[in-house]
Amino acid sequence: MKEKNSAKISFVSTLPKNIDLFPEPVPAFKEIPSWFKKILPFYENDDTPIDGVQRLTVKRCLAFLDMLSSGYIIKTPFDIYIDTTEGKRIFQIPKSMETFSNFGGKPMIGNHDIRQVEGYPIDNEKYIQHIFRINPIWVAKGSKGVSAIFIQPQHHEVSPLYAIAAVVDIDGYPSDGLLSFLVKKDFKGYVQRGTPLVQVIPFMRQNFVSEIIRDQKETDNIKAIVAKVRSFFNSGYKKLMWQKKSYT
Repeated sequence: MKEKNSAKISFVSTLPKNIDLFPEPVPAFKEIPSWFKKILPFYENDDTPIDGVQRLTVKRCLAFLDMLSSGYIIKTPFDIYIDTTEGKRIFQIPKSMETFSNFGGKPMIGNHDIRQVEGYPIDNEKYIQHIFRINPIWVAKGSKGVSAIFIQPQHHEVSPLYAIAAVVDIDGYPSDGLLSFLVKKDFKGYVQRGTPLVQVIPFMRQNFVSEIIRDQKETDNIKAIVAKVRSFFNSGYKKLMWQKKSYT
């Protein structure tokens, strides 16, 4: 059930007549990667403490899960073939997808002139000197005061594409345009349709003021909070402080 005062994000299709052709964006919690689903919460699935400490895995880390499940996932709209071996720059999509460029007014794939990001710290051991761009089909727009972070899907399986992060004030300017990616060096293969492509995390804009504190009382307060959480074998943070986030 949606709360009356919930902020809103909408994903608008740039090709609305093509129902079911392109995967729809979904809440990130619906795209939990298989490795995380499989991992057990304790080593060897044994919750017996050793010297007063349970042997926990990341399955019990809510901070990790919050990052994994925050926002929404835009999926790869079509199969993409990539070959960056031996200095090649080959990118192909199914021939039938090229015709949709005429309907939507934008190409399905493209690239940025590398001079547009001259000096950008690309790791040449991992990525080629090339900015590949993909039409996500879906445009994000938000209610008043909503901006969105566009980032690589967090904690997902390794991909030959790495999203270049950005923040857009989607209440004023919908996220119109192709998304930009670094491309893995010496890769030859496919990115399958439906593969998580970008994680979109909306947030309400507000002004922040920072301060630096050097005060023993504040330090003692923090130690007391930590001690309270550590008074449980596990899940102290969840039981005492954690707040549920909702993305539907």
